[in-house]
Amino acid sequence: MYVKRAEQREWMSAGYAGAERAILHINRVEGRTSLVRIKAGARGPRHTHGADEHAYVISGKVDIGGQVLGP
Repeated sequence: MYVKRAEQREWMSAGYAGAERAILHINRVEGRTSLVRIKAGARGPRHTHGADEHAYVISGKVDIGGQVLGP
Protein backbone atom coordinates (compact mmCIF):
# COMPACT_ATOMS: atom_id res chain seq x y z
CA MET A 1 0.00 0.00 0.00
CA TYR A 2 1.21 3.48 -0.88
CA VAL A 3 0.27 6.32 1.48
CA LYS A 4 0.81 10.02 0.84
CA ARG A 5 -0.69 12.41 3.36
CA ALA A 6 -2.17 15.77 2.38
CA GLU A 7 0.66 17.69 4.05
CA GLN A 8 3.17 15.78 1.89
CA ARG A 9 1.70 17.02 -1.41
CA GLU A 10 4.02 19.17 -3.51
CA TRP A 11 2.05 21.64 -5.64
CA MET A 12 3.65 22.80 -8.90
CA SER A 13 2.55 24.58 -12.04
CA ALA A 14 0.19 22.59 -14.24
CA GLY A 15 1.67 24.32 -17.29
CA TYR A 16 -0.64 27.33 -17.58
CA ALA A 17 -1.51 30.38 -15.47
CA GLY A 18 -3.93 29.76 -12.62
CA ALA A 19 -3.52 25.98 -12.41
CA GLU A 20 -1.44 23.82 -10.08
CA ARG A 21 -0.99 20.07 -9.82
CA ALA A 22 0.10 17.65 -7.13
CA ILE A 23 1.22 14.31 -8.55
CA LEU A 24 -0.15 11.38 -6.58
CA HIS A 25 1.21 8.48 -8.63
CA ILE A 26 3.29 7.93 -11.77
CA ASN A 27 2.79 4.81 -13.88
CA ARG A 28 5.23 4.51 -16.80
CA VAL A 29 2.63 2.68 -18.93
CA GLU A 30 -0.63 4.48 -18.13
CA GLY A 31 0.62 7.96 -17.20
CA ARG A 32 0.08 9.71 -13.91
CA THR A 33 -2.62 10.47 -11.39
CA SER A 34 -2.72 14.08 -10.23
CA LEU A 35 -4.83 16.47 -8.23
CA VAL A 36 -5.34 19.71 -10.13
CA ARG A 37 -6.64 22.96 -8.69
CA ILE A 38 -7.68 25.71 -11.07
CA LYS A 39 -8.42 29.32 -10.18
CA ALA A 40 -11.73 30.80 -11.35
CA GLY A 41 -11.37 32.21 -14.86
CA ALA A 42 -8.21 30.25 -15.73
CA ARG A 43 -8.10 28.72 -19.20
CA GLY A 44 -5.92 25.84 -20.22
CA PRO A 45 -4.80 25.01 -23.75
CA ARG A 46 -6.61 22.37 -25.78
CA HIS A 47 -4.74 19.11 -25.45
CA THR A 48 -5.09 15.33 -25.52
CA HIS A 49 -3.85 12.53 -23.31
CA GLY A 50 -2.27 9.23 -24.31
CA ALA A 51 -4.19 7.47 -21.51
CA ASP A 52 -7.62 7.88 -19.96
CA GLU A 53 -8.44 11.07 -18.10
CA HIS A 54 -10.74 11.14 -15.09
CA ALA A 55 -12.14 14.39 -13.67
CA TYR A 56 -13.68 14.73 -10.21
CA VAL A 57 -14.92 18.26 -9.57
CA ILE A 58 -15.10 18.96 -5.83
CA SER A 59 -16.22 22.58 -6.03
CA GLY A 60 -16.92 25.16 -8.70
CA LYS A 61 -17.44 24.34 -12.37
CA VAL A 62 -15.13 23.47 -15.24
CA ASP A 63 -15.79 23.34 -18.98
CA ILE A 64 -14.02 20.42 -20.62
CA GLY A 65 -14.65 20.16 -24.35
CA GLY A 66 -18.02 21.90 -24.11
CA GLN A 67 -19.20 19.77 -21.18
CA VAL A 68 -19.68 21.81 -18.00
CA LEU A 69 -18.88 19.71 -14.94
CA GLY A 70 -19.60 20.52 -11.31
CA PRO A 71 -19.63 18.76 -7.96
